Formats: sequence, C-alpha cells, structure tokens
Amino acid sequence: VTMEGAAKRTGKTMAEALDARAKTIPAKRFGTSAEFGAICAFLCSQHGGYITGQNILADGGFFPGTM
Repeated sequence: VTMEGAAKRTGKTMAEALDARAKTIPAKRFGTSAEFGAICAFLCSQHGGYITGQNILADGGFFPGTM
C-alpha cells in the first residue's frame, strides 16, 4: 500500500499518514538516505570485505526477531 493510498483510505493528510506509519517503527522515524548510503558504502568498502551472504535489516527495529 502506498502512503498516498493509505492517506486517502483513512481520510488523513499525507503528513498525518507518514507520522502514523513512523510511530509503528521502534525507532519512531524513517531511515534517511544518508543512513542507507552509509550502509552501502560500508559494505562496498574494504571494511566490509569479509561480509558475505548477509541480510542487513535497516528498518529501525521494525522486524521483531533475528534471522
């Protein structure tokens, strides 16, 4: 479901729908492009060279478990 669709379906503004969705994330906010970029840069750098076959959950704690 897109945020636009969720806003229309619930009768909320886009800002209200985004705020409501963010409150469901344990970090209480959405990740930034800089945060996701930093993860990508780390994995592509020499420092991430020994990491293989992993799932990196950049979800602010949304997934309630471990893999």
